Amino acid sequence: MAGSPIVRRATAHQKRTHHQFVPGLGYVAHEAPPDLPAVAKGDKNCEPPASVRDGSVHIMKPPGGHPPMAMTWIAGERAWASRPPNRGNRLAWTPAHLSSAGWEYVGPEVAPPKGRGRRG
Repeated sequence: MAGSPIVRRATAHQKRTHHQFVPGLGYVAHEAPPDLPAVAKGDKNCEPPASVRDGSVHIMKPPGGHPPMAMTWIAGERAWASRPPNRGNRLAWTPAHLSSAGWEYVGPEVAPPKGRGRRG
């Protein structure tokens, strides 16, 4: 991160794939998304269906047997945003980057039916 400027939140959210949030430091700007290690040879699909709306939440499956996680589609950047983006990671990732890293698109997040488990 040496030489990477600290920027305002509004600036970072204009190009999320090029910024990360570092707790205690702020939003750090980078010239490009990070390079993947040479061993990253994923071939799964992380592209959403063409009808996906901006801000919609979907399930993505990370590599290595880790549990699936919800991510938000950022249509203007054609990228997936972490939820929440406070892990010292990029604010968003392109489908090509995630695919190469071994991630896989599962599908839209399905909300539980309203009123389940409640008694009136």
